[in-house]
Amino acid sequence: MNYKYLLIEIDRRRRLRGKELQPACTKNQLEQLAAKVREELNTELPKDYTELLSYTNGISYNGLVIYASEKSLVQGTQDVFIPGFVEANLLHRSDSYYNDFLIFGEGNMDYYTLYLPDRLYRVIDRVPGNVIAIFPSFDELMRKALQDHL
Repeated sequence: MNYKYLLIEIDRRRRLRGKELQPACTKNQLEQLAAKVREELNTELPKDYTELLSYTNGISYNGLVIYASEKSLVQGTQDVFIPGFVEANLLHRSDSYYNDFLIFGEGNMDYYTLYLPDRLYRVIDRVPGNVIAIFPSFDELMRKALQDHL
């Protein structure tokens, strides 16, 4: 996880404000998520994304939201939630354009995705869905997402 150093920086900045990263997913939560992804999204949960969730179950920071294993209250808040991965992807798929994507999260104007047909990671405009950047790995996608919001 080369993007981990960026997560450490986000954690440091949050702690300065009396907040913490989301707690890590449990093994049981990850197993349930993988089963739900197979059943409801008809694909496999990428291993690299499960590694991120095993460090922090979602991210909400400076306009960046990386989806959690399930809808989760943001640490240190009483009414701010991170969407769950499967539920967010099902919602995105209400527009058939996104049927071939797994969307890991969103920034102010972008989605951070995996395009299933070629298994390459993409940053795409939220509207109209133009490709901004293509990456061969989840690590590079997350580095881009985190750097853009530091």
